[in-house]
Amino acid sequence: MNNDQNGQRRSASRQKPQKISLVSAILTGRRSRGLACVIVALIVALSAVVSVAASIAASHRAASEDDVAAASLSAKADGEKDDKSLGDADDEAKDEKASSDDAKTNGGDSGKKTESEKSSGDNSKETEKETKDTQDEKETEKEEIGESDESQNNKSKKAYTVRINFYDKDSVSSKTVAATLGDFITTSGIELTDAQKQNLDLSMPITSDITVDADIVRTTTEDVEEAIPYETEYRESASLPAGATEVTQAGVEGKQYREYTVTIVNDVEVSREQSASWVESYPQNEIITKGVGETEAQTAAPAENQGVADTSTPGTIVGANGVSYSYSSVIDVQATCYYTGGTTASGLPADESVIAVGLDENGQPFIPFGTRVYVVGPYGDFGVRIAADIGGFWGQKIDICLDPSSPYVGNFGWRDMKVYILD
Repeated sequence: MNNDQNGQRRSASRQKPQKISLVSAILTGRRSRGLACVIVALIVALSAVVSVAASIAASHRAASEDDVAAASLSAKADGEKDDKSLGDADDEAKDEKASSDDAKTNGGDSGKKTESEKSSGDNSKETEKETKDTQDEKETEKEEIGESDESQNNKSKKAYTVRINFYDKDSVSSKTVAATLGDFITTSGIELTDAQKQNLDLSMPITSDITVDADIVRTTTEDVEEAIPYETEYRESASLPAGATEVTQAGVEGKQYREYTVTIVNDVEVSREQSASWVESYPQNEIITKGVGETEAQTAAPAENQGVADTSTPGTIVGANGVSYSYSSVIDVQATCYYTGGTTASGLPADESVIAVGLDENGQPFIPFGTRVYVVGPYGDFGVRIAADIGGFWGQKIDICLDPSSPYVGNFGWRDMKVYILD
């Protein structure tokens, strides 16, 4: 029975597998020992790889931290107000570098190295954030400095005294750093009239103490009437006895105007320039006729003596202009006048070189058209003329063409004249 019990126990032990630990397996059997050695070797190699990788990462991290520290130092040098914050960042960077060195020294302690690396990473992020904040503050300060450049420049400029004298009110005097006189007037709120501005150079640079006068300058125009004097003209006439004279035409002064541009400063005229002129009426010369005709003593003498005209025989006549003219005959006529303008019956212009003549019993001009004549009489010497027009009357009458402004026109009426028919 005991044998049966033992047999059953052995059967039971075969059916139920026994639990064997890994360590027991390693300690028992040669194969198990070899596998254990391989596993241990792998663990050791893996630890070494992890240690080397950690060292390399720490080195790169240290280099990055050095760059961050250098950037912080550079930012510190660029702005005076950033010194404190950049110094703190530099100290933190140095601490992080020291921590990295410790991590290199303690390469075997992977747990501590991991905590140091984590701490360094956090510090690096904080340093980068602080650096960025510092740079933002620097940019803000630069903008503020830029906005205040003008005021700082004005403060740094030397101030000069500018005095402006006025004609009609008290002077203004003040120190200023303005660049020009115009800037000073604008910033000082000084009001100037257009007349005052004309006398000031608003672009004048202010480089020393200056004094200027804001005078009241104005311009105006003035018309001045002036008389044009007449001249005296002497003429000779054979119709007057030698030695006799008469005023054939009275002298009349002309009238003209001159326009002046006048510059007045503080109610005082300082300049006057002629800007225009025009004649309202021209002067009329005085004409004095001198007689060159026969005297009573010469009346009985032959006509050829003295070259005096004879109404019955050819001769010569000395005109008012001093020129001698030869004539073939002399005709006594009655004369009147008409105005210049238009065209004569012969086609010549109606001007002071022509006369109109009456018609004879055949309805023809009693002096043929184109005949040169010399017209003279007690009323005046009208010189050489051409018979060129019809007077609209009969008989030995002539119409002397005159300009409407001629002094003879007003009192002409009918006058006794002599017409010398010239060769």
